[in-house]
This record gives sequence, C-alpha cells and structure tokens, in this order.
Amino acid sequence: MQTLPAQVIRSIETFARFLAERELPGLSSEKRDEIVPFVVARCGGLPSITRFGVALISLCFGGMFHLLGGRAVVGWLCDHPLPILGEYPRLIRSLTFAFVFETWPDSQANGATT
Repeated sequence: MQTLPAQVIRSIETFARFLAERELPGLSSEKRDEIVPFVVARCGGLPSITRFGVALISLCFGGMFHLLGGRAVVGWLCDHPLPILGEYPRLIRSLTFAFVFETWPDSQANGATT
C-alpha cells in the first residue's frame, strides 16, 4: 500500500467525517471514528494515477473547507456534482456506506443501529 502525504490524509479525514455526519446522522461518533481510517486506507491503496487524482481533489475540498466557509460550500458541491470534482464525494460516500453496512449490517438507513 502506498502512503499519502499528511496534508492529503487530513483532507480525506475531514471530508470523510463531514460526509458520514451528513449522510448518516444516526451514526455514533465512535463509529464515525472507525470509518475514517478505513476510507483513508482505501484511498491510499488506489492505483497510482487514480491516487494522484484523488489526492489533488481532496486538497481542493480541504481548501474549500478552510477557505470558503466550510460545510455549506462542500455540502453544496455534494448536492450539485461538478465534472471530475463530483466523483470525489461519490468515492468517499461509497467507501463509507460499504464499511457501515458490512461492519454493522443491522444499521438503519440513517446509520443508527437497533
């Protein structure tokens, strides 16, 4: 597995937490903390050119979080996918949902467990 630069890891972690909170509001914070390393590890294991693209886009999203008002801007981008940039939320969302519903199969649609 390839390693990602620290800034890229932080950007992916920030976005993965944001997306888990947004898409699965019933998920506990402890469970969200388990998801984030999984997402980062899978992004780090992508083929080289794809990993490079994900790293660049994650830095763009990280910059938007810190420079353009954070959650509102990134949330809007998740709802209105732009070409290329729109694939990043889809990737993180799919990794998040795969982890949640494979690890905790009794999860409800909002992430809460019964």
